[in-house]
Amino acid sequence: MNEYGGYLLFFQDNQHLEQLKKQIDENRFFTDAISVFDWKGREYQELFLLAFDNDHIHYAALAKVGDRVVTLKHRIKFTNLISLDSLSFNEIAYILNQRAIDGILQQANYITSGIEKRFSPESWSQLIQVIKKLRSNCIEAFEELERKQKIQQKKTDSYAYQIVAQQKDTMGLALEIFRGERETELAKWKPPTQDKEEIPPFLEGLESANILEDKMIEHDAQVFGDWYKDPDKNYKIGVATFSKQDQRLSVMNVNRTPVEEALGVDLFYYHHQFQAYIMVQYKRLTLGGKEYRFRLPNPNNKEDSYNKQIKSMMDFETSYPVDNSSVKLLNEYRLYPGTFYFKLCQSLNFDPLSSDLIQGMYIPFDYWQILICSHQVKGIHGGINITKNNVGRYLNNTLFVQLAQAGWIGSKVGNKAILSEIIQTALAGKRSITLAVSQPK
Repeated sequence: MNEYGGYLLFFQDNQHLEQLKKQIDENRFFTDAISVFDWKGREYQELFLLAFDNDHIHYAALAKVGDRVVTLKHRIKFTNLISLDSLSFNEIAYILNQRAIDGILQQANYITSGIEKRFSPESWSQLIQVIKKLRSNCIEAFEELERKQKIQQKKTDSYAYQIVAQQKDTMGLALEIFRGERETELAKWKPPTQDKEEIPPFLEGLESANILEDKMIEHDAQVFGDWYKDPDKNYKIGVATFSKQDQRLSVMNVNRTPVEEALGVDLFYYHHQFQAYIMVQYKRLTLGGKEYRFRLPNPNNKEDSYNKQIKSMMDFETSYPVDNSSVKLLNEYRLYPGTFYFKLCQSLNFDPLSSDLIQGMYIPFDYWQILICSHQVKGIHGGINITKNNVGRYLNNTLFVQLAQAGWIGSKVGNKAILSEIIQTALAGKRSITLAVSQPK
């Protein structure tokens, strides 16, 4: 039995409506400041039916409550909008009687008074069934909306879902550097149509995920060397492509293990305009004592995956010194010509409906090497623990993206063999790899 009841919200200010419709046309989502009196929680998204006049239901959408903007009002963001082609209450009355229509209107909310009541599960189910019958072309999209709303009830704080959250962040970060429509593209993610024993990688649910011929995959993959040519390795590769004007972004998710067995996530990004390579390795901060921290493993353990990765990075930096001494062209100049960054972020739940980037600290590799030798991060027993309070300085999402977009960071690679070796080492270490290539169409 359906135990969920959503909302019907009427917008009545004509001048205000024009602004909202403009947002919808341009962005496929909109925000508004609304009084909220009935909501499950700030992280919980609700299903809404939206009426822009007194006689029709125009859209179905998901909505999330944001920060308070004025007394009693919060910013509400409406996403995943489905047009119902101005479904009139007269059409609904053909199937339901007028008494039922009156009951529907009694459970509605009005923008002037705010969100204060939701439908009873019985009434909501009845109304949704009528809408699906009258707008049969919207059934698939509406059921996807319902799945997205329902997936929030699943336990998404497991280790596997934290890996999926980081995979999603690599996708969002690549789109942001590409200047793509991150919010729009991530909002198109579709949850699995049925429960699976094995949690699928995030990319599988994207609308832009597609099947490419091996030659097309090889063309993009070879930007990072010949890592993919080893016939003995069983790589699972998913691909999504995005376009913007005369540019194309290809994003490949590469795994040798199921999500549940992945030990971490890495992003490799190639910026064609500046011939710049950037690698971001995600590290989870876990709660230890009163603060979140990243604890370094014993450096003498040569078999530890972190120590192997550090050695590969150091070999790469030795082959390609971090300086601008050989620069002859303007677009080759970098503020920091290194390749590698760590992104430290707290353990987090996978939020399938959020399009935000994970809040984190980006730390360049050369700063990292200085940091881990600093007395600031050493404990009383000699252990190294990195926290937000002792890391000193770092780049946030906004600054990192701006620097990457403008080509101020990233290395120019001549010989790709070492880069290929780094990718192979990461895959052998059970890391999930995202490869992103921006280039002309």
